[in-house]
Amino acid sequence: MNAATSDTTGFVGIAQTTQSAGASVDVVLRGQSSCVFDGSTTAGDYVQASTTTAGDCHDAGSTRPTSGQIVGRVLSTNGSAGTYTIEAFGLESVGAESTLTFNSPLSRSTNTISCSNCEQTGNKNAASGYAGLDSGSKLSASQLPNPSSSTLGGIQSFAALSNKWINAISTSGVPSATQPAASDLSNGTTGSGAVVLATAIPTPSGATVATSEATSSTTYTDLTTSGPAVTVTVSSTKALVTVTTRLSGGNGGATCFMGFAVSGSTTVAAADTQSLDQEGSSLISQKSAIYLVTGLTAGSNTFTAKYKGGSSCTYANRNIIVTPH
Repeated sequence: MNAATSDTTGFVGIAQTTQSAGASVDVVLRGQSSCVFDGSTTAGDYVQASTTTAGDCHDAGSTRPTSGQIVGRVLSTNGSAGTYTIEAFGLESVGAESTLTFNSPLSRSTNTISCSNCEQTGNKNAASGYAGLDSGSKLSASQLPNPSSSTLGGIQSFAALSNKWINAISTSGVPSATQPAASDLSNGTTGSGAVVLATAIPTPSGATVATSEATSSTTYTDLTTSGPAVTVTVSSTKALVTVTTRLSGGNGGATCFMGFAVSGSTTVAAADTQSLDQEGSSLISQKSAIYLVTGLTAGSNTFTAKYKGGSSCTYANRNIIVTPH
């Protein structure tokens, strides 16, 4: 009898002729035989009974079926239905598989066994199933929490900046820096509410001219050997100036003066109010005078000794010392 479209197993073979009921018929059980196909075929594909045309063969594809009887394999490729040669398998060959049960964390989909939570033994990174790690097996930045005032978190690196300190780290982990002010520091020994920073101890500079020389000028001038003179850097507006000389006074009661002038960042003329003097005497004496000069302009200033005498005044061992502030 012909197989029905609902039959999937129990086929004996392929009848070679069409006969009426009760008549004998040759049936191929194994080997090559022709079979009427319900559609196109591809050489090498498996053959099963048709589920659309009773008694016909059907190309079941290149993958071994997992259910239903397998008749054989088709031997030629054809683009439409027709009668084509197959290699019959003989006996009943049923597509089936041994059903395996996989317990968690293993799972199966068709022919693939998966274990999404299994431990990787090497290359612990995103490509090997570690979503939280980067290619270098380090925790990726996206997995780090942002810091807060009460919880730890990831922060960005920050290059050191001269004269600045880190004053804040944002809740996004970004540090910032500012230059500290005096009010940010603890109080010193003086001042109120802010540190009073100590300045460097002032360093005096001096110069000497030993040559004994005289002048009768009634205005401040240089001697034949000018000076002495010193150049200093004034950081504020003041300097302490000391002038010294071995002086012999002029004749006729005239007064002799040794003062100083300032040039450079500041211009100040020599004056009697900032000088040493000796009045109307031929006595020889060593004298010094010290003055705090104010109103200077910060920067490089040169202090030069100047001289004035109504009659011949002689100066020896001339010296000037300047201590800038």
